[in-house]
Amino acid sequence: MNKLLQHFEEELVPQMKEQIKSDQERWGDTWQNRPIEGQEERCFQRFRDYYDQFIHAGTPIPWLKIIGECNIAMAREAHPEWMISKIEKEHKCLGCGKPLSNVEDYRMGNIHFCKGCFNHATKDKIQCSRCGRWIPSEELLTAGNMVYCEPCFQTRIIEGKP
Repeated sequence: MNKLLQHFEEELVPQMKEQIKSDQERWGDTWQNRPIEGQEERCFQRFRDYYDQFIHAGTPIPWLKIIGECNIAMAREAHPEWMISKIEKEHKCLGCGKPLSNVEDYRMGNIHFCKGCFNHATKDKIQCSRCGRWIPSEELLTAGNMVYCEPCFQTRIIEGKP
């Protein structure tokens, strides 16, 4: 048997099944909420985020999560009927909590800001979502819609502690 096919069938498929079950318990069907349009850019941004975490914090590349992102993208395109239509999420600014319209929604990865907070975050510093310490924007690490300093990212995301 081809070694790559053997790896796929004996190792990757069982690992993916476990990851999907775990993600389902943790996140539910939230993957169905996002529109198909723009998913290429969202996936690419996730890959860049993983790479940044690898470069800046030495976090190993989560290949299984990357494969999972590709699986979701393929499922969205193959089965648009599975998508939950017309769900509009109102984003709030991470800095001040102000509700954002599409016009004033500035993003840094998956994090949403109003114009004032975005300018402050990109020109100066932003607060860690966990400890509140102000960190230079070029040193921040993100996970989901949260911003972390390196020690908190290590504790919260990598080690899984609250």
